[in-house]
Formats: sequence, structure tokens, C-alpha cells
Amino acid sequence: MRITNSSKAKSEGYKRSRNTRVFAVAVSADESGEDALDWLMTELVEDGDEIVAIRIIEMDEGERHDPEAQDVFREDAHQLLTNVLGKNNEADDRRVSLRLHFDGCGHVCAAVPSCGDM
Repeated sequence: MRITNSSKAKSEGYKRSRNTRVFAVAVSADESGEDALDWLMTELVEDGDEIVAIRIIEMDEGERHDPEAQDVFREDAHQLLTNVLGKNNEADDRRVSLRLHFDGCGHVCAAVPSCGDM
């Protein structure tokens, strides 16, 4: 069993155009993931851009079947979505699209192809 959570959100007034840039960022649960996200949001992202945030979580077979672990997984995904949207709101007049992909497969090579399905 594979557990994934994909979410999408857009700033009010966001419109994709031919000038839209797409940034993919791996966001680990530790400080380096937070630093990567901070750097992306402050140094690169501009109005009209799209952000694809990916977090890979290692889960053993027991966790994949445990409803409590699945709830924590979903809560963590929601918290990351809220965090990214909050960082975007710190900028004036910046409208972005956000796609979040949480994957419990434990390995990025297994997860990235499914990001296109979001």
C-alpha cells in the first residue's frame, strides 16, 4: 500500500501565463527543508510563478496500514501547505500557484513520476 497526499492552492487572482515559471523544491521535515523553502520564497518566486513542493516520508508497512499514522501524514501535509501559503503572504501582491506532493514511498525516484498526476 502506498500513501500519498496531493494538494493544490492558488492565491486569489492567480493566472497562469506563458511567462509562468515552475519551481520544484524538496522540503524535508528538518531545518534544511525549511531553509530551502525560505530561500525559494524570498529569492526566486515572483508574481505568477508556480511552486511544486515535494516531501518524501519513509513509512514501514505497519505505518502504511495504521489509520493513526495516516492521519498524522495528512496533518503534516496540511501544515506544509499552510506554511508555504503563509510564506507567500509575506510578499506584497504576489499571486502564486502551489502544488504539494507528500509521498510515503520513502524514495524520491518512486515519487517524482507521480507528481505529474497532480
